[in-house]
Amino acid sequence: MPKAYVIGYKSRTLPDDAGKVDVDFSARLEDAYAWEKERAETECRILDHFRVEMATKKGMKHTCEGFKVVERTPGSFVVFCEIPFKPDDW
Repeated sequence: MPKAYVIGYKSRTLPDDAGKVDVDFSARLEDAYAWEKERAETECRILDHFRVEMATKKGMKHTCEGFKVVERTPGSFVVFCEIPFKPDDW
């Protein structure tokens, strides 16, 4: 399954959107934001808490869950989730 790597996210501030986050993804490992391992694992739990949705260009929505950590370089860990469509579609 293709992977969507987290390159950043932020909480929404409008009252109607409280408790929601917007997540930016990349299909490229080298674009992903990197943390130390413990922090990356914490970020996975945080993102799993939210119902992060990703939409394709054609409007298909996927709820991202099961965020995982992978080591990109020694001491540098990134967060990703698997998605059921090709990166060219989002």
